[in-house]
Amino acid sequence: MPSIKSLAVTALAGLLPLASASPMISALNTPATVVAGENFTATLNTSIYIQNWEDFSIIWGLAPTQYGGQGSDGTIYVGTQIGYTPLYGTDTAKLNSFTVDVTMPENQPAGDWLLVGAVPYLVGASGSTSLRSFNTTIKVTA
Repeated sequence: MPSIKSLAVTALAGLLPLASASPMISALNTPATVVAGENFTATLNTSIYIQNWEDFSIIWGLAPTQYGGQGSDGTIYVGTQIGYTPLYGTDTAKLNSFTVDVTMPENQPAGDWLLVGAVPYLVGASGSTSLRSFNTTIKVTA
């Protein structure tokens, strides 16, 4: 006859697949220097969120360092769009970290630029959506 302890463990184990914790993008890392016209690898770190979380895509942009990113009013400025990475419905393994190849435009002026990754997402049982941004300063060389 099964013990109460074994029944409880079995019941809890059965509920684990129903847990809805999901990875969400939490940080962006890139090389410090990128050559215009070439690809570079962006590494996106993820964290586990307690509810369901779905990052839909990444809109990549370059902006002057003093203007890009998220403003004090919450507005996200990506600057000039240089790429788009779909995430939803792909087989991208997002747990812990994943990489994305981004192309630096061939005609991008040399200097320091803010690379912005704007990420639309859906979270929670309510289905709330919003947009978050991640950025890093990179030096573009000719």
